[in-house]
Amino acid sequence: MIKQSATHSWWLCSIAFAIFLSGSLPAPTRAQEYDEEAKKGVEPASAVDSRRSSWAKKKRKTTATKEVAAPAKSQYPNATRAEPKGKLSEAGQKDINRAYDLIGEEKYSAAEAILRDVAEGKKATPYERALALQGLSSAAWEQERGAEALDYGKRALATNALPNDAHFSGMYQLAQMNVAEEKYDQALALIDQWLRETRAEKADAHALRGNALYRLERFPEAATSLKRAIELSDKPNDSWTQMLLGTYYEQENYAEAAKVGEAMLAKNPDNEKLIANLASAYSEGEQNEKALALLDGAYKRGVLKSPEQIKQLYQLYNYLEKPQDAARVINEGIAKGTLKEDLETTKALAYAHVTAEQFEPAAAAYGKAAQFAKDGEMDYQRGYLLVQELDKVAEGKAALATAIQRGVAKPGNAWILIGNAELELGNKAAAVAAYQKARGYPESKSMAETWLKGNK
Repeated sequence: MIKQSATHSWWLCSIAFAIFLSGSLPAPTRAQEYDEEAKKGVEPASAVDSRRSSWAKKKRKTTATKEVAAPAKSQYPNATRAEPKGKLSEAGQKDINRAYDLIGEEKYSAAEAILRDVAEGKKATPYERALALQGLSSAAWEQERGAEALDYGKRALATNALPNDAHFSGMYQLAQMNVAEEKYDQALALIDQWLRETRAEKADAHALRGNALYRLERFPEAATSLKRAIELSDKPNDSWTQMLLGTYYEQENYAEAAKVGEAMLAKNPDNEKLIANLASAYSEGEQNEKALALLDGAYKRGVLKSPEQIKQLYQLYNYLEKPQDAARVINEGIAKGTLKEDLETTKALAYAHVTAEQFEPAAAAYGKAAQFAKDGEMDYQRGYLLVQELDKVAEGKAALATAIQRGVAKPGNAWILIGNAELELGNKAAAVAAYQKARGYPESKSMAETWLKGNK
């Protein structure tokens, strides 16, 4: 019998990273072992693993071929494909076994040399050629030569010489590899063929199909396949449900997205990512109060810990006109170290305080934000509050001068405020000079000229 590569199981895991399989499908093999009928005198697979076969012990020197019978119980009993009778010569068996041993030892060059000789040999049977091509595919994949691995795998299937179990397992495996290589059209064609010809209803297969359709942005079809996968599984993979949620988001079907999210969260109520996704579904579906209740409850339980989710919470507080709560969450986040004290955070804090008409802490927050800013916009906001709201005119004038020096989008407005500050300080000449500066900018030209005309 042909031996399975020692590294084959690891190889399968390596190609499944984007396929999120739960393992209910039988693991496909590149050199599938089949027990032959006793009357043909060929030993079962278990005997090959434990000791040499009788023909090897006796050192027979024959090139006779033997038919490889299908297993007594097929993995695909409803397949439409007729079971071929594979033929394997002793020489071919020996070469293929040796090559697979070399793959297990990571001696890929030596293995590939043997397998190429078999695949290209004129005396090779179609079954031997198929096994050699599968081995070449495995070796290429192990060495991250994806295009070659796909080509060899495709050629192995094209021989149509493998028994059904190996043929359909290889087809399924090739679909997985195409997804891993981001060849989603090819993957979809293969998995559709697999479903059609095996007539097998496997959860993993529908999940794989849903994955390929999702990557192709065929979201309604992807949702159908993913729902079918979930229906067929006693323990659906969380990744399937996450992707189903994603299909509804992409279709802007937030009501269905929320239903999926609620079902997921019921099973794992403290999953921060699920909470955030469900809150987003609520918000997109204009159920902001429901989103806030979900996030606020998670925050109070200590579940929300990542900066992204805490930001989601304080932004929702601001949106729902609860700025004091937004400011509280930001301050707590900074104090605990869950929020970084940077331009984005301090600017959001200042905004919350302004909205709550808490101008003193707002000015302080803008002053902190100015330390992180590369221009004078935060200085301008601080100066505006100091002059217009807090009656700290001299301090505000200084902040506005700094804003102009560092650069602002509308310097004319800053000059108007400086002119106002100078008037408050009793410096009319300085005020006139400031308004004359403001007259040179389109955003403040009209206002400055009006004041100057009225104060000649």
